[in-house]
Amino acid sequence: MILFVFPLSILIAAIAMISLSTVGEDELRQRIGTMQIYKFPAGTFYVSLLPSMFFAITPLWLGHDAIALAVCGCFSLLGLAGAYYTRQYRLIINCHQVTVAGIFKRHFNMSDIAKMDMNDSRYNRGLRIRLYDGRSFFISKSIIEYDALVGILINAVKPVER
Repeated sequence: MILFVFPLSILIAAIAMISLSTVGEDELRQRIGTMQIYKFPAGTFYVSLLPSMFFAITPLWLGHDAIALAVCGCFSLLGLAGAYYTRQYRLIINCHQVTVAGIFKRHFNMSDIAKMDMNDSRYNRGLRIRLYDGRSFFISKSIIEYDALVGILINAVKPVER
């Protein structure tokens, strides 16, 4: 029975990604005074809810076994946590301070950036920022107006490197 469900779930996820990919495409970064706010497109929230809904329904197919309910419940909660993260994630640039607000808020100044690496591999697409104090931040390429964000960060760091 499980072998029947996996191809079905892949098909449903593909249809959902295609249909929801246009949701949020016309969104732009928000500007409030000198602050610029970057976030994930609205469609990523809905796509990240799909696994949670799938695992919430799976015990209906597997039966009402306690182990199946517990395992599927845990995976469903992980999917909800991922959806919450994509909904709450904000990258805020205010003058020369950057705030990354996902589950926790973390701040750094653009002058603290030691190195920036752009990764374009299959599983790791985005910008890795390393600070002088050893902290590291990853900015996904899925962020709305990612190229503009990278341009702002590169232009802010260039004078510091001279």
